[in-house]
Amino acid sequence: YYKGSKGALLVFDTTRKSTWFELPKWIKETEDALGERIPIILLANKVDLAEHRIITQEMALQFVEENGLAGYLETSALSGMNVEEAFYQLAKNTLHVS
Repeated sequence: YYKGSKGALLVFDTTRKSTWFELPKWIKETEDALGERIPIILLANKVDLAEHRIITQEMALQFVEENGLAGYLETSALSGMNVEEAFYQLAKNTLHVS
């Protein structure tokens, strides 16, 4: 579901490396489907499970910088932490680009 997309939220699970390794594939897929680069906000989910965390904030911030993403937030779907903020940041970035 990429047609007409002006931005994307790219979510990975901080407790599962497999979701981390899939990130480049999802970025490429959005570019291939749309024929252009759109603002992408990277979301680290399950930060409430700190004792099980594998992917660090430093790793994520480096990924954002290396891939030219529009932003980064640490989230918890369980508690709702930064979920609303993620959509706000996405809207702000897509309106800025449009």
